[in-house]
Amino acid sequence: MTGLPRGADPAVAHTRQPILLGRQAKWLADQILTFDLTRQNVIDTLRRKPTSQRERAFAVILRNRVQRGGIMAEGAGLVKTGENGRGLNSRWYPETLARRIQEIAGLRELFSFVEGDAFEVVRRYADEESSRMRAGDSAQKSKPYSSPVP
Repeated sequence: MTGLPRGADPAVAHTRQPILLGRQAKWLADQILTFDLTRQNVIDTLRRKPTSQRERAFAVILRNRVQRGGIMAEGAGLVKTGENGRGLNSRWYPETLARRIQEIAGLRELFSFVEGDAFEVVRRYADEESSRMRAGDSAQKSKPYSSPVP
């Protein structure tokens, strides 16, 4: 993948960078695995101003998992009953989250982190692909993960 544009919420970009740049992925995974998920710990963590990019990434992941419907707005309420009455734990799967972060970090050389407007990035890459096609290069040659078209 050659581009990973940020979403409408710039905080999401702060989560991707530590994972894709790889230097903080292990710390982030360890934080998730060792976090004591109580209502008070969640409230304290989300109220605390992060002092580093990795702390901000952890807070974004936590907010996404414990707020109703994954709504990222600061004013959104916390999950109350959740799935099957599990409350805050209904969307908190620390082993799965940590494993996915480590797996993505292990593939980081396949990604380029692009922080910017998603539509602009898509247009830029579409224009580059069109230019290659006009120059006689096939899309298949530039994508080693694609099988050739007969």
